[in-house]
Amino acid sequence: MEPSSSQPPTELVFSHDRLFALHGEIWLLVVLLVFALFLTIILFLPRLIRGRRPESEVSNSNNIPRHLISLRKPRGSDGDETVEEQQYSDRINHNFPLYAD
Repeated sequence: MEPSSSQPPTELVFSHDRLFALHGEIWLLVVLLVFALFLTIILFLPRLIRGRRPESEVSNSNNIPRHLISLRKPRGSDGDETVEEQQYSDRINHNFPLYAD
């Protein structure tokens, strides 16, 4: 038996669309641009919303979320607390000196 005289195709044909690669590149560009637009919206939307508020609303301290407000007293507001802190510091320094006597 002789092999058939027809030559095998030199290239496999997956699609009959000649511009398959060009269409793929266009879709890649479209997807990347949509993703970049999405990220831009996510990054700049909070700034746009904040910029549209009236100044009185922005400067009002009541708009600060509760989790950002410290419920503790500021340091040094209580005289007893500073004395206790000093005594504790003195005890630690006495028990664990940084230098040898």
